[in-house]
This record gives sequence, structure tokens and C-alpha cells, in this order.
Amino acid sequence: MSVRIRFLALIFLSFSQFSQADQYFNELRWDEYLPDDCHELSIHNFTDIGEWPVYGIRGYTNNGFDYEYPISRSDATWLWEAFKNGNEPNSWPSHLGREVDLIKTHKDAMDFDFSVEGEVLEILALIDLQEQFNPRDYFFTGGLEYRDGPGAPTMGELDVLVGERSTCNIVVVGEAKLGKGSLSKAHKQLGRFRGFLNRRNIPASWDAFRLVSGF
Repeated sequence: MSVRIRFLALIFLSFSQFSQADQYFNELRWDEYLPDDCHELSIHNFTDIGEWPVYGIRGYTNNGFDYEYPISRSDATWLWEAFKNGNEPNSWPSHLGREVDLIKTHKDAMDFDFSVEGEVLEILALIDLQEQFNPRDYFFTGGLEYRDGPGAPTMGELDVLVGERSTCNIVVVGEAKLGKGSLSKAHKQLGRFRGFLNRRNIPASWDAFRLVSGF
């Protein structure tokens, strides 16, 4: 094989691998807040992960969670019952007025239907992260499935993602858990995704992962 043919073959192989990259992922929600270029994330957008947090609810940081949103378990259930299947409440407990307003404002654009209760914490966690990352520079989304390739079974779902608007690079990958006993499960889920990246030679930050998981 001539040098020219080998060179062209290498270019074709590299292009094929890159063009197949986004087939690892499947969006479960169509989030209107994402920049147009960031709807089809490539595996190469996961090289700059700096945080792997687990979100919980009030009091959960005392049990090892990285962040907590200030609602109780019963509050989460009330919000889920109020909003699931596309419904909206006509009245609500006074202490949940802010959360009701936030969910009403963002649920349609972020394509949340609250088919499962955990989506209540997911949407509130994504909104809460805007206090740490400037929305002019970052986007906040989730509901991203990943798999080994086209036609392969789903390996997992990422609840919480923060990415740079200018590059689509993801800087935060996290989980949201309503159950106080779910911290270990969340770390295993994050570890599974870390392993998924590692097997594809994606240099996601192992030190950042160990910091939150204790591995």
C-alpha cells in the first residue's frame, strides 16, 4: 500500500470514528435552552469534566451528598403529584411558591413531563446550578442516555449536565437522588459512566471523580 493510500485510509478511519461518536448518546428530552450545536453531543465533549456531584434534598449533605435542594421528601412528592403527566396546580402550599413558579416557568422549554418523581429534583437541581455557573456562558440539561454504540442497550442515564455554550463541552456530570440511601447507587452510576469514557480513552478528570465518590 502506498504512503498516499495509507494516509487517506487513516483520515477516513478518523473521520468515521468522529462521525459515529454522537451515536453513543440519546436525548430523552428536547431541551430548548440548549444551543443548537449542542443537541447532538459527541463523546469528545466529555474531556473537561471538573465535577461529578450528587444532588439530594434538605439535610442530605449531612449524609455525604455534595449538594442539596431545600425541599423535604414530602415536598418533592407533592410537586410530582401536582405536575406529573403535564398537569399544573391551581393552588399550592405557601412554602412551595418559589418551586411551583420555577417549574411552571421552565418545564415546557426543558421538556419535563414528570413521569417519574425524581424529575422534580432533576429540574430544580439544574436551575439551582445557575447560581454557580453563569447562564450566559453555560447550559444546564440532563436526561441523556448513553450506550456502547448504535443498536446497543442503554447503559445508563445522566441526570445533571452543565456545559459550555461556546464549545458544548461538559464540565459537570451529576446525579439527582430523592432517597437518602441512594448515595452509593449514584456513585456507582457515575463510576459506570467514568468507566465508559475511560474505555474510549477519553481523559475525564479521575481526580475530580475520586473527590466526590471517595474511590
